[in-house]
Amino acid sequence: MPGKNAGPAFIQGGVDKLFFTGSTAVGRGLMALADPRLLALVLEPGGADATVIRADADMEKTVSGIVRAGFSNAGRSCGGQRVLFVHTAVYEQFLKQLSSATKNLRLGDSRTEPASKTTAWIMTSGLCSTSNRNGRSPNRSPPV
Repeated sequence: MPGKNAGPAFIQGGVDKLFFTGSTAVGRGLMALADPRLLALVLEPGGADATVIRADADMEKTVSGIVRAGFSNAGRSCGGQRVLFVHTAVYEQFLKQLSSATKNLRLGDSRTEPASKTTAWIMTSGLCSTSNRNGRSPNRSPPV
């Protein structure tokens, strides 16, 4: 269900708090719906800011940061990295290192599975649990 439908359904359904990451337009609508109830509402609208990778970038630190930002919480984070602009002088080097780094990722609970680097968090009935799965993440190569 898209956020423009899910958010109002949750609010009208009587939730006590709503956390929304999505478009500014939908966020404004949710604010209007939450206002009469004084519903606790956390908004993180907009996003998808680009990362610019310059020719003089420290490639090891850059790749590490991009992988962490792009795959933390299984890539479902408002601060997750989605858009990259890579200088042509370092594009091939960056792509090779990024590809290598992502091939080593494992999906799972990094608190209990040391080899895991990404964790998918699922909120259910106010309890936080993790989605665990053995093997590689199904989406090993991020868009570049």
